[in-house]
Amino acid sequence: MEISEELTIVIIALEAHTLSPIVGHYEVTPMSSDTYTQYSVFKAEVTGVELDEAADDLFGYGSTVIIVMAESYANNTVPHTPRWNIDFIGCVSEFINDYVEKAAYYYDDGLSQSPLAKNGNCFRKLMAKLHAQAKPLTAADLRERGFNAYSWGMDAFQYISQKARKVQVEWLGRTYFADVLESDEDAFRMAREAIEVKNGYTESKGECQIEKTWLGRPRRHEFLLSN
Repeated sequence: MEISEELTIVIIALEAHTLSPIVGHYEVTPMSSDTYTQYSVFKAEVTGVELDEAADDLFGYGSTVIIVMAESYANNTVPHTPRWNIDFIGCVSEFINDYVEKAAYYYDDGLSQSPLAKNGNCFRKLMAKLHAQAKPLTAADLRERGFNAYSWGMDAFQYISQKARKVQVEWLGRTYFADVLESDEDAFRMAREAIEVKNGYTESKGECQIEKTWLGRPRRHEFLLSN
């Protein structure tokens, strides 16, 4: 069965990321708790897109975008092989008010587990600490965590501005549009595209019709593109 981009996003939100969005390893599991082994938080100054958050300007965040990377595994899979994914990309106020609070709920509910955070309040403190220590995102940071290349699905692809440089990839009957992560400029482009995808979905579906928090998370390629 082909799963649409929007349905994939909804399932990820409801099942606490039990869909593993990795091209070459797309694993759909039953409802399961996830164990998070590591988190990394980065920031990027993104221009050319509207962050659409007045609060960011009010508190001096301006064009700063937060990128959260998480290493995790589903507890009902064997072997337990932690993998890095992008858990969130968005403006600072969305990170604080939406991502942290929604992810903290999963810790209180038991769907998310971690030696780093025993409950939602511990997760909030962890994110506050990592946010305060966040450094600018680099391509090296992404590549160290397995992101040599990334891709967007067909639905998300329509909202990004720099379509010409993408490489079309077919996998299990679905089409993806991939790009390499060789330079810091590539890393910032990925962050900007994530905001474009968030804005595009919101404008097309309406603010009240879609959950923005989990939008704009590119898939990881586990290989280097030759083009």
